[in-house]
Amino acid sequence: MESRLAIAKDLLHKDGSIFVSIDDEEAFNLKLLMDEMFGEEAFVGSIAYERSGSAGLGQGGSIVNTKEYVLFYSLNKSNLNFVGHDRPLEKDTMKRYNKILIDEGQKELVKEFNAKSNNLPVKIYKHTNHKFETISLRDFKNRKDEIEKEYVDNFENVFRTFLVQKENEFQHYLISNMDKDHLYSVEYIPSRGKYAGKEVQNYYFNNELFAWLKESAFVDGGKVIKTNKITDLWAHSDIPKADLFNEGNVTLPRGKKPEHLLYRLIKLATNEGDTVLDFFAGSATTAATAVKMKRKSIAIEMGEYFEDKTLKRMKSVLSGDSTGISSKVGWNGSGIVKYHELEQYEDILDNLRLYKEVEVPASIPKKYLFRPEENYVRSNFDISKPFSNVYTHGKGNNDKKIDFVETYCYLKGYIIESLSYKNISGKLYAILKTSNKLIIFREIALGEDDTNNIKKIISDYDNIDQIEVNYDIDQRKLDIETKVITNSDFDEGLLWN
Repeated sequence: MESRLAIAKDLLHKDGSIFVSIDDEEAFNLKLLMDEMFGEEAFVGSIAYERSGSAGLGQGGSIVNTKEYVLFYSLNKSNLNFVGHDRPLEKDTMKRYNKILIDEGQKELVKEFNAKSNNLPVKIYKHTNHKFETISLRDFKNRKDEIEKEYVDNFENVFRTFLVQKENEFQHYLISNMDKDHLYSVEYIPSRGKYAGKEVQNYYFNNELFAWLKESAFVDGGKVIKTNKITDLWAHSDIPKADLFNEGNVTLPRGKKPEHLLYRLIKLATNEGDTVLDFFAGSATTAATAVKMKRKSIAIEMGEYFEDKTLKRMKSVLSGDSTGISSKVGWNGSGIVKYHELEQYEDILDNLRLYKEVEVPASIPKKYLFRPEENYVRSNFDISKPFSNVYTHGKGNNDKKIDFVETYCYLKGYIIESLSYKNISGKLYAILKTSNKLIIFREIALGEDDTNNIKKIISDYDNIDQIEVNYDIDQRKLDIETKVITNSDFDEGLLWN
């Protein structure tokens, strides 16, 4: 586990979070290990998830084990999202949210600067002649209907104030420019979090930040419904799993988790467009849930059931799978999933030719003596036909197509901004954009002139300084720096010492 967590830490974003599911027996040891690796200050909580009820379980002993733990660590707790339960507004909550902003008064700009995170303007305003009112809860039992109506009527302006977390340096800097006797507001565009890229206006009083009731509640049927924070005990009844067996249209006995569980975890720590990595994909619950929630997903699985369960489920998701959280998030299908199979060491050896016949002990198989530059793939593919090459792999001598386009970019370390396919004059072109460069693959014969098609492709892009084209091109007809991709370019990553 330690080595796997070390890799996970290297992959984690500087503001990222990690969840690890564990049973009773190893939860304590795992907590110590994760404290050491991620820091005790990154610990958010240990969630006790009740995976099943006790009825019908045939376990021995006096205590029936129905739970497992999910350890939750985050490198930036201030970046986490609010997730909670819906219930009618209760008296205890009213005691905290009992102020109404009747009038914010007149405001005056007192400070303006650009934020360090995104270099966008931050404006601090000081308000005068503001007016607050307090909602009275006296004689609550007899006045309950009247009080509830007052909350509904003033719903948009009911608030409480709270102290900002000490690690939030930006907010503390803002407050340092305020005095306690006046109302302040700040207008800015956050660079991250729930409102990243959107203009927000926060209010401050007495060196505390406003929390509006409307941000964690809604009005339904003439009543205020409050979304309360979740606890670290997630009961069996809290996580819908009645149809768990059929979720994703795949089965995985004793290893399948409900999408509603992953929905909570993913919502806590990510926003739309973020990437979710699960390196024990199993039946792809995490990947399926992430995609339905408009996140990017990377799933890793080495089990023999990958084709029948992991991949099958993701295909079902793209086709509009209606199980799990689909109705909750309005999922109707869409998107694309690409999967890669990593070649095993034995398969690599099967694909290598003996460099030179030599006298070696009979006990050493000749296939273990090789030179990487004689790699079967590198020396036998046809670079002029990038869409139709196949190679034989494994002991079963299976034929598979080679994805030259992406393989080339992986070997070169290019970060792909876009990939598109175009048919021009009956010829198919694969076009990748990376920074100010285009990578172009097409099937081409020696001496065939398609420079006009290449020029047309270049004209569709802005700020392109260089192109790379496979096999052959008349560079004299192009007014741009051009590199011809040859077989030798695929030696990248193979030149071992």
